[in-house]
Amino acid sequence: MKHNDLGGYAPIPDRVSQAYTRSALNLKEEPMRKRKVSMALVMAMLLILAAVTAVAAALLSGREFVQEVMQPKAQESLSAQWSETEVQELLRIAGENGLTLSESQQALLLARGGYDKEELMRLFVKLDLGQDPGTWSIEDQAWYGQMLMDIGLYAENHNTVPEEGEATEAQMLQVLQTYIHDRYDPDAPLTDETVYRQLALSWGVVPLIMKEQTSTDALFEASVNETQAASIVRDGDLVVITAGVPVGMSGTTNILKAHVVGDPA
Repeated sequence: MKHNDLGGYAPIPDRVSQAYTRSALNLKEEPMRKRKVSMALVMAMLLILAAVTAVAAALLSGREFVQEVMQPKAQESLSAQWSETEVQELLRIAGENGLTLSESQQALLLARGGYDKEELMRLFVKLDLGQDPGTWSIEDQAWYGQMLMDIGLYAENHNTVPEEGEATEAQMLQVLQTYIHDRYDPDAPLTDETVYRQLALSWGVVPLIMKEQTSTDALFEASVNETQAASIVRDGDLVVITAGVPVGMSGTTNILKAHVVGDPA
């Protein structure tokens, strides 16, 4: 309504009334539209997040990549070496799963035109389990050794998981420590890694911790296997092994042997 010149009120024209009505309705609908837009954005973000999570969950870990991709591929041939084509294909698949080796490692791979099967698989397993195989769990070491046997690269798996009723690793370590203390030196700090750390500071020295051996043959074999597992040497390398008899007694170094890695010890 509006006031007219005669002191009364005249009705508002229909078109003006309709305009006011539409404006009021628009004001009421605006919050509803915003709520709808907000809900749509939330749903879109949730869908994107779910997709990203699904992709991340589908990516293979280093161990899974070795077990599900590299192991079946390695079993396709009896060769102990990867071809250059196989290396490029494996690196491509690894990259799709977010697994990458250093630039120097990749350059070395391609420059060689191939690569030792076990050595390349170990590099990817280390991405998950750590750089020193000696620090892997008994279960992981047993799995890795069994996989190499299945491929045909190892004739025997020296890493096994204690079965029910057998001594555990901790119990065997305690037996060995007790024996060494009783037989040689009761004050020997067998669980102290001080010597290991001291050697790590020496120029050109890469110390490795390995299990005690009871014979020179076992010691030579274990030494070569551990250095191979740590990617320090590979098949065909010439190494010099020094030890002493009786094994396990310090100050008795009396053996020096030149050995080609990969040949029978």
